Parts: sequence; C-alpha cells; structure tokens
Amino acid sequence: MHVVIVGVGKIGSIICRELADDHDVVVIERNRDLLETFINTTDVTGIVGNGIEYDTLIDAEAPHCDVFIAVTAHDEINMIACIFAKRMGAKFTIARVREHEYALHQGFMKESVGIDAIINPEGESARQIMNLLRFPASARVESFLRGRVNIVEYQLPEGHPLVGLSLAQFQSQFSGHVLICIVERGGQAIIPNGTFVLEADDILHISGSSKDLLSFYRQDSRFSHQRKVKSIMIIGGGRLTHYLLDEIKKSQIKYHVKVLERNRQNAELLAELHPDIEVLFADGSDYRQLEEASMRSHDCLITLTGIDEENILISLYALKNGIKHLITKVNRTQLLDILGEQRLKAIITPGAVIADNIVRITRALDDARGKDVEALYRLANNQVEVLQFRVPEGARVSGQMLRDLPLKDHILICAIIHNGERFFPEGNDVLHENDMIILTTTDHRLRAIDDILIKE
Repeated sequence: MHVVIVGVGKIGSIICRELADDHDVVVIERNRDLLETFINTTDVTGIVGNGIEYDTLIDAEAPHCDVFIAVTAHDEINMIACIFAKRMGAKFTIARVREHEYALHQGFMKESVGIDAIINPEGESARQIMNLLRFPASARVESFLRGRVNIVEYQLPEGHPLVGLSLAQFQSQFSGHVLICIVERGGQAIIPNGTFVLEADDILHISGSSKDLLSFYRQDSRFSHQRKVKSIMIIGGGRLTHYLLDEIKKSQIKYHVKVLERNRQNAELLAELHPDIEVLFADGSDYRQLEEASMRSHDCLITLTGIDEENILISLYALKNGIKHLITKVNRTQLLDILGEQRLKAIITPGAVIADNIVRITRALDDARGKDVEALYRLANNQVEVLQFRVPEGARVSGQMLRDLPLKDHILICAIIHNGERFFPEGNDVLHENDMIILTTTDHRLRAIDDILIKE
C-alpha cells in the first residue's frame, strides 16, 4: 500500500518505522535537517514541504494513496491536510487530534469533513492510566470489549505457590477464571502450552475479568493487604491531565486528587475547569514543594510533565520515599534502558498508543478481510501481539471444535465471546459466526481470523 505521513516528529517517526517494512511510505516534513536525518536511517521517501500545500501533496502522490496520516504537532494542520487529501482522492485519512475541544466533536469531523479516523493519544493514555488504578499491582493493563476482558502484567515472586507448576496444573486450579497467555523469561516472550513450567521472576500476562483478576491478586501476600488507591497526586497539569481528570470524574470509585502545576495560568485554568480537584501552583520537580504538598500521604503518584527526565526523576524520588504505586509518562523509553532502571514498572507512552492504533487500521485496509481485526496491542516489548477478531461469515474456523483446528505454532486463544457471554476456550468449544476471539501471538503477519490456521 502507498502511505503518506505528514510530520516526522516523535509520533510520525514511530509510525514510519512500524509501516516502512511492509508498505511504500512517503513522509512530508517542513524541517529539512530533521527529514534528512530520518530518511538516512529508515527506508522511506521524504519530501520537504507543508502537508496542506497542493503541490507538496501532489509530489507525495496523496491523491492516489491508500492511507494518509497527519500527525504534526498542530491539530488544525492535521485536520486540514486530511480534508485536502480526501478531496484529492486519498482512500483513507487519519488525523492526530489532541485538543480537548476538538475531541468533543469527533463524530461531526468524521461524518462531515472527510476525516476517516481520529487518533487521540492523550485520551487513550488517560484510559490506560485508569486501568492501572484499577489494578495497581500491574505494570500494564490492556482492556478489550469495554473492560470485559483484561490482560494484566504480573511478575511471579520467589516462593510464590505457582512457581514450579505447569500451565495445565495452573488451569486446573483456576479453571474458567484466568488464563496465562504470555510469559516473559530472560527478555524473551513465550506463548506457553500446557507443559510449560512457571519459574520465579517470570513476567506473566494474565487474562480475565476484573473481578477474577483481583481475586487472583489477593492470593499473593505482597498485594493481599495492600490498600486500594484512594488518593492520587498528579505532577503536571497539561493536556493529558485534563483527559485523566475527566476519566476520574466518570469513575465509580471516588478518588481524592491533588495536581501540582508550575505554570500559574495553567494551574488557574485547571482549577476553573475541575473545581472538585485540589490544584496547587507548585513545581513537582522540587522535592521541597513535594514535601509541602504532603506527597507521602498519597497512595499513588502520577508524573505527567512534558519532560521525560523530570517524570523519571520525580518517580524515583517518590519510590525512595515509600510511595508504592507509581505511573510515569515516558515517550523515549530508551532512557530507562540507558539508566538501567527496572523499578519503574507502570509506564505510559502516548506515542506507542498511536502506533498501535494506526497499525491496526492499516492492517484492516491492507487485507480484503482485515476488518476482522477489531483491536490490536503489542506487549512484551513488542514481541507479542494481542488481537481481537470477529469471526466472519464463511471463515474456515467457523463450526469446528478448537481441538480439530490446525492452529499455527505460537498462537493462543485467550477468550471467546459468544452471544454476549465470555468464556475461556477448551478443546470441545466450537467457534461460530460473529463470535469475538482474543488471542496472543508472536506472528506479526496475521490479518484475518483464518490466518491462525495452517494453510491447506
């Protein structure tokens, strides 16, 4: 497919690298030096120019492109570029739209102005943070089907009763409730089978409902007596914080929230828009001001400033001072590798959120039946994909018992939703048309549900 991407900043560069191997990618970027540096390390074509200029769009062959993606730092440019490209003939347009006011009118923009998909990294990141607040013992939580199925990350400690058990033994113990669908060991991601034996320090990715996962956690003495998160301190009052506060207001759990923002105008705006939230005009990177704000009295600290280094250092300071639940926004996750920092587990990366969404959309457009893929997430340092499929009419998998399906290696079906009911699959279960399936795989080439089968 021919893909045109406008903007090669943090977000654009991630998307380009994700798509360049399988597609013909052209990037449009106004900064010549930035563009030259990028195309020297990536197999893409680059054009210096503005994504809303007619001649530039013609040079990039936007009128004939399959996917047009606008991810500059300016919402208005992204929207106008998509409108122009659509009117010129682009088949599918995607715009990054971050401002809260625009996000409220997504339906209108999609239906009336020719933008096929709107990606909001802050809105999605806010929802991910809420998942982490629901499962504070997890480093990562992904939700499917509006939270009916979750996959949480859980590190198996030394001496845990699960150490030494095979997965078959685990499933007999937790039959029908939770399922281990990925295991990370020594940096390698494994899709386990029934004979796989669990070891201490394995990182498990476990699927289940919220209720069943919380019940599972209570069996671990590290978490059984832990307080639920009731009070939250947020450092930084930017765009993501606004979205997060909106999500907190909608939550059934009532949290006490305190926000520290060092820009007076931003702090006043935040207090005006969210009168039920305690907002302090203070610098969260100053340990004295953190102490004055009673940092230690909060159950969870969330660092959402625009500077990765600040977020990491503030979280490390909070960790040193006994705060157990930390959520840290880090766009350049390689900083954690450089620092050798393993203690900060719950990391939010808005750029990765966009990449996951755009890869899913592109896959759906790339294959005649790719619309089967309704959600896609990457876990275990992108080694594993979690896919949500719908079984279409005429699929090979339909009408057969799971034990009889010639599944490819390294694929595990984690959950099936049939007639609105969720259950974990067993060998005698049969897939039906319109069933929803959630699976994990190390094969990144799956486009349609029948791709999980060995070819006849």
